Amino acid sequence: MSELRWNPLLGEWVATATHRQDRTFLAPEGYCPLCPTKPGGFPTEVPESNYEIVVFENRFPSLRSVPEKPTVIDSDLYPVRPAQGMCEVVLYSPDHASSLAREPVEQIYKLVRIWQLGQSCSTRISSNISQFISDAYARESGIVPAILAVEAYKGVVELQT
Repeated sequence: MSELRWNPLLGEWVATATHRQDRTFLAPEGYCPLCPTKPGGFPTEVPESNYEIVVFENRFPSLRSVPEKPTVIDSDLYPVRPAQGMCEVVLYSPDHASSLAREPVEQIYKLVRIWQLGQSCSTRISSNISQFISDAYARESGIVPAILAVEAYKGVVELQT
């Protein structure tokens, strides 16, 4: 279940996604879902044995294009909305030990072009979409290096009055 809750202390919407507790966390050696698939090996999110950049929809998204109805009852002080939007995973290197800072300028240029394309496509869907990009590579979070999480929030960036 995902929903957006207004936090009056922070002055912003906060996404809650309890279903994400079931996502892959610290996969065993050789079973990383984000590694390239090796011939005869464990199938992963990346069907090729090598890549430059891969983009795919997050299997455990905080936001959904057709969200469920929130389970929490909202109030004037704590409004609640469906968690509408989209979440994608962008892999910019098959090397889990890499980071964006270690990538060559040419690879970063390709990555920026991917972001631009994503923003262009999102804007065609709605003019009220913001793209949030995070370089998530803390092993403790269950995420490995060389991954960017891209979330496009629809209609949650307006100011609460």
